[in-house]
Amino acid sequence: MPVYETAVRLADSRPHYTHDRSATSVRFALMQEFEAALVQFDGNDVSDIKRIFDLLGKAEGIAELSRFAKTVALPIQRDIAVVLGAHDHLEYAPLAISLLIDASATAWKRQNAAGVLGERGTEPALPYLRQVAAAPASTDDLKSLHVWAVEVCQRLERLPDAATTSQGLAT
Repeated sequence: MPVYETAVRLADSRPHYTHDRSATSVRFALMQEFEAALVQFDGNDVSDIKRIFDLLGKAEGIAELSRFAKTVALPIQRDIAVVLGAHDHLEYAPLAISLLIDASATAWKRQNAAGVLGERGTEPALPYLRQVAAAPASTDDLKSLHVWAVEVCQRLERLPDAATTSQGLAT
C-alpha cells in the first residue's frame, strides 16, 4: 500500500496529551491529533471527522464529536452537525440548515448538508432547501448544489406527510 494512503495528516502544532504507550493513551493521542487537524484544515477537508469515527466507533464517536462541537468555531460545528445528522443525531438539524443556506460556505459542504437533510429531513427543512434550489447558480459548484437541492426537494415532497414529520431531522 502506498505511504500516502496510510499517512495521517497532523496539525502544525501538537496538541497536549501524555503518551505512556498504552492502548488507551495511543487512542487518546490519535483523537487529539484528529481534532487538532480538523480545526486547522476544516475549510478544505472534513475527513478527520471520519477518522474519529473509525478510531472510536459509532457510539463513542458520536459522544466525542458532540462534546468537541461545543468547543469549536461555528463552521466546524456545522460540519460535525452534518456528520451527526447522517448518523441520525437529529438535534443537529438547525446547524445543518444554517450551513445549507450560508452562501459564504463552500458549495460541497452545502451539498453535504442538503444530502443529509434530504435523507433524514422533515418538512421544516423544505423551505430552506427550496430557497437554495431557487437561488441563481453562476458557477459549476453552485449549479451542482442547485441540482442536488432540487432533487432533495423532490424526494422530500414525495414522502407522505406523516413520515416527514415524525421520522427525520427536526428543526
